[in-house]
Amino acid sequence: MITDIPTADEFMQTGLSLLDFAWDTVATLLTDLDDSEFFGVDVPEVSDAFWQASKQRLTTSLAVAQQGVEFALKGRIAAVSPFLLVAGSPKGWPSGCQKRDTNFADFHTIDSQDLIKVHDTVATTRLSDIFISKFENLRRIRNAIMHTVDKRVNIHVIDVVSAILSMYKQLFPTISWVQVRREFLERSPLSELYSSDFVEPRVIWEFSLIVELLSPEHVKEFFGFNKRQRRYICPNCNHQSGDNERKPKTAILKPNTLGSTTIHCFVCDTEIKVERADCPDPDCRGNVLSVEYGVCTTCGGKID
Repeated sequence: MITDIPTADEFMQTGLSLLDFAWDTVATLLTDLDDSEFFGVDVPEVSDAFWQASKQRLTTSLAVAQQGVEFALKGRIAAVSPFLLVAGSPKGWPSGCQKRDTNFADFHTIDSQDLIKVHDTVATTRLSDIFISKFENLRRIRNAIMHTVDKRVNIHVIDVVSAILSMYKQLFPTISWVQVRREFLERSPLSELYSSDFVEPRVIWEFSLIVELLSPEHVKEFFGFNKRQRRYICPNCNHQSGDNERKPKTAILKPNTLGSTTIHCFVCDTEIKVERADCPDPDCRGNVLSVEYGVCTTCGGKID
């Protein structure tokens, strides 16, 4: 019999781990560049050279992200039956497998080019045409990266970020990527070595930068956050970050009306009651105050 058969959840978790690995690489590049400004680096002057030097990391990240998507698709197929992943006819199976127990890993599994066909044949919900198109494009780029040196492959940071978020949104539509990222950081080697105190400030920093990087359409699609709407400092994130310089404008009025008394932050997924009154700072024209945190959510100043 076949032994050590992986579960659908194991495939899914491996896929998510690979997506997080790819994300971590890109997020580290973004935060390193942002952090350099506080050390006197002229970011606009060095930006082009920085991203040129990061080209190999970006292409590798995209290839890893594609692998993550493939594992997630295998997880969906395995949820129907893991044996659907076994490739070829029985004559190509491991020698003697009919006479002794054989590990699942010893069998060849279906190629990445067949994953979509198998999935859409057995799954109750087929993948969208948009997903299939993006998946095939990613697979083509991954093959160019892994099997040859194609000078036409020129990956930008936004390509990797968009690919990860787009694929994730299609495969896990009900689970926030922000929360998944937070959970991976909480289980990271740094958390084991020291503590998880760094996690929330890191998540806030990363996604504040991502909002600025992506188009309003993509921010809305991936996070349900209207970047075009007037944004406010999330008092909770601001408190959690402990950063007096960066003010995370990751909250918007909910609903977006003149008398609305609630703001919602997509990073901490918190709704915070606000008071509609003028900020005491004469230089601030804000009128959305958090009494609970004692701050103006427009300028971040104290209101006590």
